[in-house]
Amino acid sequence: MFDTNLEHQSFSEPRQVILFRLAEELYAVDVKHVQSIERIGSITRIPDAPPYLKGVINLRGVVTPVVDLRLKLGLTAEALHDGSRLIIVHVPPYNVALIVDSADEVLEIDADRLQPAPDIGANSVPYIEGVVDIDGRLIVLLDLTKVLKDSETALLEEAVDEAHPVKEEPSI
Repeated sequence: MFDTNLEHQSFSEPRQVILFRLAEELYAVDVKHVQSIERIGSITRIPDAPPYLKGVINLRGVVTPVVDLRLKLGLTAEALHDGSRLIIVHVPPYNVALIVDSADEVLEIDADRLQPAPDIGANSVPYIEGVVDIDGRLIVLLDLTKVLKDSETALLEEAVDEAHPVKEEPSI
């Protein structure tokens, strides 16, 4: 028998997210943005870059900027450790490597359980898409398109260009 009471049915699609930790707190990003999760290797520093822009890496032949997500979100810096990971995400038009304390799991959440980000007046946080409580764990879902502002994507492009300059063709 089908349930004809539409009030009790959920029509929102479940979302898959990558769960990760920063400063002992749980965060998530939608898997549609995630390219891969990598161990942290050698990072080439970029002179005069803001503190959150740690440099660039060569990831399978692609120069990719590395952002320390702790610093970008205003958290305290922490030394890298064996559990630290790079989450490679696509934030149009770039791939960006985000340093996180650990990448825990892929999780499916019901979109209707996602609560809007708390409104804290003038200090609202635009890059928080919402918060979900799963088994007593509060998870903050980040909107990656808002984590890096337009001015910062230009900075990332400049960092990639500095690390991988375009060779000019010799003039004839």
